[in-house]
Amino acid sequence: AQLPSFLGFTVAAACIVVFSLITLPVKSCQPPFLRNVAPAKSSRMEKGSPLPVLYSVLLLVTILLTENFMVWVVSATFPAGQTAATAPPPLQDNGQNIVKLLVDGLTKSQVVGLRRLWNAQGGLVGCLGTCFILTEVFGKRQLYSLGTRAALTMAAARTIRTVSFLVTVLPSQNKFCYKQHFPYPPPTEWTEWFWVGLLPSKFGGCNDLIISGHATVTSTLACLSTSLSDDPVFCIALWTMVALDYMVEIFEGFHYSVDMWLGAVLVCLLWRVLKPVEESLSMRTELDKEGSSENKNSSNELVPWKPLMLLYITVAVLALLQMVVLPSWTANFMILLYTTSIAVLYLGFSLPSKDRSMAALHLHTAQHIMYCLLFMALGVYL
Repeated sequence: AQLPSFLGFTVAAACIVVFSLITLPVKSCQPPFLRNVAPAKSSRMEKGSPLPVLYSVLLLVTILLTENFMVWVVSATFPAGQTAATAPPPLQDNGQNIVKLLVDGLTKSQVVGLRRLWNAQGGLVGCLGTCFILTEVFGKRQLYSLGTRAALTMAAARTIRTVSFLVTVLPSQNKFCYKQHFPYPPPTEWTEWFWVGLLPSKFGGCNDLIISGHATVTSTLACLSTSLSDDPVFCIALWTMVALDYMVEIFEGFHYSVDMWLGAVLVCLLWRVLKPVEESLSMRTELDKEGSSENKNSSNELVPWKPLMLLYITVAVLALLQMVVLPSWTANFMILLYTTSIAVLYLGFSLPSKDRSMAALHLHTAQHIMYCLLFMALGVYL
C-alpha cells in the first residue's frame, strides 16, 4: 500500500527542506539542532560553476512550456480525432497484444493495482533523492555537471518528441480522448484558443504520441540513478521496474508500444552522447578549485537562521500547495516564477562580491528553489 498523495507529497517536501538546511554552506546559518548533523566540507566535492546548469534548466523549461502548447495545437488541428464518430481507428499495436497475452486472466483494475503497488514513479523519485545525497553530501560526482547532463538529455529528448508528434499525427487509441482533455468544439476566439494551450496538460494529450513524454522523464531518472551505482543487480532491478511500468502504460492504451520503446532508447543514447559534457565541466571545476579555495571568506553572522529556515519552508510549501490545493492552470505560472527566482539568485552569485560566503548562501538558496521546482514539476506532470 502507498501513502495518500497529500501525505506522500508532504513528507517529500519536508525531506527537501531538511536536506537543504543540512547542506547549507555556512554553518552559522544552520538551525542549531542540525549543526551537528551536517557533513564536513571535506567530504563534499566541488560543485562547479552553476551557470551551465542554469542555462540548461532554462532551456528545458522553455522546451517543456513550448511542448505543452503544441500538445494542444496538434489535437486542435486534427478535427477527425475530436469526436468518437469521426475518430480514425487506432493502429495495430503488436506490443500491446503481447502484453495482453502476458496478463491474460487479470482484469484492468488488477493490472493497474499492480502498477500502483510497485510505484515506479515513486521509486525513481526516491532514487533521485539518493543521487542528491551522493553528490551533495558524499561527493561521489559533481552536482552541477551531472545536473547539466540530465537537463540537456531531457531537453533534447523533449525537442525530438515535440517535432515528432507535430510532423506526423497518429490516431489516439481512445476515441473519446479529445473531449476528455480539451474543450469541444475548439474555441474560435484566438485569445481563448491560446489560453487553452497555456493550461498544463498534466494528463497528457491525445495525439502527442511519438515519443512518450512519460518515457523520456522516467528513462532520464533511471539513467541518472544507475550512473551513480556500481551494483549491476540494482541497475537491472530499476530498469525492470521501469519496463513493467511501460507495459502497463501500453496495456491501458495511453501510448503505443513504439512510443515507450523509442522514448527509452532515445534517452539512453542521448545520455551516452552527452557524457563528454559532464566530463568537461568536471575537469574545468578541478582546474579552478585550487585558485578559488584560497580566496574564501567566512562570515560568522550572515543571516539569522530563523528567517532563512522560514524562507526554505515557504518555498517548499508553495510547491506542495500547487500539487494538492491550487488549480492546475496556475502550475505553469508557478514554474515560471520559480525559474525566474533561480535566475535572479544565480545572477547575484555571478556578480563580484567581497563576501564569498554570502555569494555561496545565495547560490544554495537558488539550489533549494531548484529542488522545489523539480519536486513541483514532477508532481504535476509525472
